Amino acid sequence: MGLPRHGRGSIASPFSRALSFSADAALCHTLVLFFAPIPDILTTLLLFWVYQMIAGSTGHSFGAILIGIRVQTLQGQRPGWANGVMRASMTMCVLPALVLDVDTRAVHDRACQTIVLRTR
Repeated sequence: MGLPRHGRGSIASPFSRALSFSADAALCHTLVLFFAPIPDILTTLLLFWVYQMIAGSTGHSFGAILIGIRVQTLQGQRPGWANGVMRASMTMCVLPALVLDVDTRAVHDRACQTIVLRTR
């Protein structure tokens, strides 16, 4: 793909992607616990989907910034709303995010023509 093997601009590892996902999920769950009148799993999932949609369209999320990764298109642009909605929906199904190819790109990355890169 013409990317560096290590360091800034290289493809993010599955471990860093999982850490970012976990941090984002924990943030959403914490927000629901503090602000929802009756916290439940559906509220958490809905908030997480909206959060992932916004993060997917901008290329950044709290977890991604914390871990040092970002999402971009193969052309180097921000993913945009359409890709954000598609990535969030596929992430909520979990399986597309777990199936990786040889470049460690998940199914939802390939479907949206996006890639997750290290920022540091």
